[in-house]
Amino acid sequence: MDKTLVLVRHGQTLFNMENRVQGWCDSPLTETGRAQAALAGKTLQEAGYVFDHVYCSTAERACDTAEIVGGMPYVRCKDLRERCYGRMEGESRRISHCIPAEMRDAFYTAMGGESRAQVQQRVYHQLEQIMQKEDHHTVLAVSHGESIACMIEMVLKEQADVFLKEHRIENCSMTILLYSERMFYLQKMLYIPEAAS
Repeated sequence: MDKTLVLVRHGQTLFNMENRVQGWCDSPLTETGRAQAALAGKTLQEAGYVFDHVYCSTAERACDTAEIVGGMPYVRCKDLRERCYGRMEGESRRISHCIPAEMRDAFYTAMGGESRAQVQQRVYHQLEQIMQKEDHHTVLAVSHGESIACMIEMVLKEQADVFLKEHRIENCSMTILLYSERMFYLQKMLYIPEAAS
């Protein structure tokens, strides 16, 4: 039986506004972030999604987003957390943007963070475990930008680079995945109205 997984990135946070690195460290949702989450919930409801289960990362920004979007009890999962950036946590993103894209993975691991491959494996396996449960048919999971990008990379493989250049994982963007015969398939992405971003 085909199942649906909706991955939602958390709403805007204080660190997002301040352009600071935010992985395992946390900062609260802004008023804009809360409004984004409410709009994401409305968008999904209007599109006909009715969730039987809700999951989120253990970060408060994800939990708060899940409460607003899902409107029902949720389960927190450590493996849905954002990538750990080690000693770069809380620092200005301008520092990491000075590093060439092809060197960033090595840079973050040298700073005590996770490799991209580690994030890909833990996020994929966690979502696979969730979707294999018999009573899980339409699932909402609230996670983070890099973690969702890593999941997309696992699903699309060599086509992921092109897709991610054309589709940004913005605050409260919604990535719709089909789960069928133990495989994930990316269906589409939904976005909240621009005025809320």
